[in-house]
Amino acid sequence: MWAMTKVLLSHDSPVPSKELHFSRNDIGEVNFITLSTSGFNDSMTFQALNRFFDPDYIRKRGYDVSYHGGRGQTMLFTLPHEYISCLYGPKQDPALVAAATAAKAAAAATTTEMSVADDSAMDNGEKPVPTYKGLPTYPLCLRFYLRGGLIGKFIKRSFLRWGNFAQRARLEFELTAKLYEQGLPVPRPLIAREIVGTFTVENAIVCEQIPNSRNLAEILASGRSFTAEELHTIGDTLAHFFVSHVVHTDLNLRNILLDDSGKCFVVDFDKCYCSDKFGPTAVEQMLCRLERSFAKEKQLKSYEFFDVSQVMSNIRSSVSQA
Repeated sequence: MWAMTKVLLSHDSPVPSKELHFSRNDIGEVNFITLSTSGFNDSMTFQALNRFFDPDYIRKRGYDVSYHGGRGQTMLFTLPHEYISCLYGPKQDPALVAAATAAKAAAAATTTEMSVADDSAMDNGEKPVPTYKGLPTYPLCLRFYLRGGLIGKFIKRSFLRWGNFAQRARLEFELTAKLYEQGLPVPRPLIAREIVGTFTVENAIVCEQIPNSRNLAEILASGRSFTAEELHTIGDTLAHFFVSHVVHTDLNLRNILLDDSGKCFVVDFDKCYCSDKFGPTAVEQMLCRLERSFAKEKQLKSYEFFDVSQVMSNIRSSVSQA
């Protein structure tokens, strides 16, 4: 039986985020929510912020672009540093600073050619952004919140602004930011957007990708099951979320990732929350949901090599021992 031993997450801690607001004649009120350490401030233009949610811009400026998830609502892509660095704070990402220093030194010593982005890549509409070779790139994930069911065939992105789902991007951003700040293995959220109309609201969020990782469904698709060490890591990781009272409402094999080093991550915190009334029942409900997703995958793909009962037994054992 799993038991709560401590609470790692402070539910009352301030959300490490800030907002920028714009009033647009064409689409209405637009709110951008980003980390408090972000380099974005009130002087940033709407265009500079909105580009991270523009598929056309991403396809033109990024690379390794692909679409995942039901109805293609998740867009994976990589952007060069000059288009993304402001999201990493005024002091920028340490890796970017180190690489920039080295690249500029090399350019000065060897007159390495420096390319300049074209006019459409200008940061604030004032001057081109210089590009130095050797600087980091950033794999990102853009996700639009879409409707399902019959109504989703006609109205894909709009939700009633007074409904339960009106602030899905904001709520997921704030929860994921708290979890990230507490050191739990989640992707770093970078920016969320709300487009608020007279009666409806549209939501989207941009997070980092977990580098060199595959979800559990992708691992099974490679033709193998999970090692005992991997199952222990999965169970131990889930236990850290459980002791922090995190209720993941869609815990399935596609929302659990393993990277090349064997570290486990949990993603997609849409409609998830922290509960003060948390206990073994909540844990078992989430584990049962995970078990059902394993069983469904085995049935759909006819994975004869995959023993769902044994896998879940190992995961439950690791959760209880954590």
